[in-house]
Amino acid sequence: MFESIAAFWAEYGNVLTDGVWDTLVMVVISTAFAYLIGLPLGVALILTQPHGIRPHRGVYRVLDWIVNIGRSVPFIILMGASPALTLIIFAMLPLMIACTRFFNKRMRAVYRESRHQVGEINAQVEDSLLGIRVVKSFANEEIEERKSFTTATTSLCASTAANTSIWPASTPLRASSTD
Repeated sequence: MFESIAAFWAEYGNVLTDGVWDTLVMVVISTAFAYLIGLPLGVALILTQPHGIRPHRGVYRVLDWIVNIGRSVPFIILMGASPALTLIIFAMLPLMIACTRFFNKRMRAVYRESRHQVGEINAQVEDSLLGIRVVKSFANEEIEERKSFTTATTSLCASTAANTSIWPASTPLRASSTD
């Protein structure tokens, strides 16, 4: 068995290493172009979309047009390389669109149902936590009263101190507004 592998490698090893090297070079170059062109283009599209951080209708339309033209380039290349394969792919396109719409409709229904269930679970958890808090309050009524009194006293002292420090600075404004 090892002899057949050695014979295969001796005959096709150079071709395989050249092919692997060429593939790696193509992947690295295409990845570099994808990052150098695609990342800024994608960020600009997200920023300028109608509900983006910096909406700009004109820039968004131009960038969107560029992206849509760029999406059709692989099909143009495929059509030049193999028209028969391109026709087979385009023949399957209506089926892909129909399947996409069907699954999209099903997934939306599932998503709506799961959001509803999460909302119900959230409401039940809130009710449970509120009930636990009320029960603990009745069980530790004295502790809760002291805690409430301490919190109220602290916030009253803080607000009084803040108002006292603001009062002299705002007195001339108050006096002039009452005149």
